[in-house]
Amino acid sequence: MKATIDFKAKRAHVTVGSVLEAGWLSFNFAYDHTDLIQDGWRLYYYEANDPGAHSRADSPVIAIDESGSELARAIKAGPPKSCCHDCCCRKGD
Repeated sequence: MKATIDFKAKRAHVTVGSVLEAGWLSFNFAYDHTDLIQDGWRLYYYEANDPGAHSRADSPVIAIDESGSELARAIKAGPPKSCCHDCCCRKGD
């Protein structure tokens, strides 16, 4: 699975190969990272062959697994350091 993160909208755009992958990621992410869910973060799923899936966010594409740990770590790390405009940066950064 691969993901991009839209920091301004608090969304992660995830491409999955099956509904089962999406289900496992949703369960694991919600169970292990309730702090992010409570903070308003949401996961949006797309088919792996959707050419526009990762054009919806302005972060680099990252590889993730069904545990959601890599995704949570990337969200908590914040936007890429090369971000130089307010559309993708969090307030105060």
